[in-house]
Amino acid sequence: MHTTSQKKASKNLKKFKVKGNVTTTAHGQITINEESGLEQVGSSTTIDSMQ
Repeated sequence: MHTTSQKKASKNLKKFKVKGNVTTTAHGQITINEESGLEQVGSSTTIDSMQ
């Protein structure tokens, strides 16, 4: 599910230094690959809620 809280999630993710890939629980589970980078965190392509 992708909601308007994506911006909130991306702000939270910016607190983490991305080394390799980071998994954090903002709303559900968000996985970030170093290839994606924090720039694309706001887009629905990088944010996947794994339930």
